[in-house]
Formats: sequence, C-alpha cells, structure tokens
Amino acid sequence: MTRAEDYNEIKAKFRLFADAWASGEVDMMDEAIKGDAKAYFSIFGSERPLSRIALKENLAVCTRKRNYARIDINNYVCLIEGNHAQQIGYLNGLFSDDSDGKYEHYCWSGQMANHWVKTSEGWRMDELRFDLNLDDDHM
Repeated sequence: MTRAEDYNEIKAKFRLFADAWASGEVDMMDEAIKGDAKAYFSIFGSERPLSRIALKENLAVCTRKRNYARIDINNYVCLIEGNHAQQIGYLNGLFSDDSDGKYEHYCWSGQMANHWVKTSEGWRMDELRFDLNLDDDHM
C-alpha cells in the first residue's frame, strides 16, 4: 500500500467514525477502532480512559436525541510513519430534533487527536482523544 492509500484509508475511517457518532449507529465504529483501544473524551471525563465498548455505550446514551445530525470534519491532518499514524481533525456537530412538535438543536465543536495502527484488518485507532471546545449546552 502506498502512503497516499494509507492516508485515504485513515481519512475514510475517521469519516466513518464521525458518521457513526452522528447517526447513532455506534457499532459501525468497530471498523475504525481497535478492540483494545483507549479513548479519552472530555465530555465523559478524560482522567480515565474508556474502552471501545464503554465509548460506544456513552456515545449512544449520552448523545442528544435527534432526527437530524451532521458532523463536519475540518483541518484534517495525518502523519504516517510506517505502521503508525498521528491524526487530528476538528469536528463541528449539529444535532436537531423536532419529533415532539418542538424544534430543539445542539451545536458543538471539538478537536480529536488520534493514534492509528496498521493491523491485518487495515488501519484502526488505538488511542482516541476528544476535547470539546465550544457548545450550545451540555451533552
């Protein structure tokens, strides 16, 4: 695989991660996160790492109710050295819901900094960090 192919695979899997978060289909994240990964998310308290299972459960339960969601990725950077990569990206999210006859929305912005490892199944995040920078409210 060329460096460009590695870069494109990591970018596509990061997009998959963001889409899985937005849609609430958190099991899709398994394609982007190693089984033994550690996740540090400021919205869940980042002093202790979460396992992949705990991260998915928290994102499924603690993310706001929505019938529309969008997460945009900005300022994406990825540095690949052999079978390891460091990647950052800024996420801007909009979750909205009008299912109860009342429109509500939640906007947020945060930075992710992730370490990736090339496995036999392709690139996977083995350490994830998310820091919430700005939001309308609390998750």
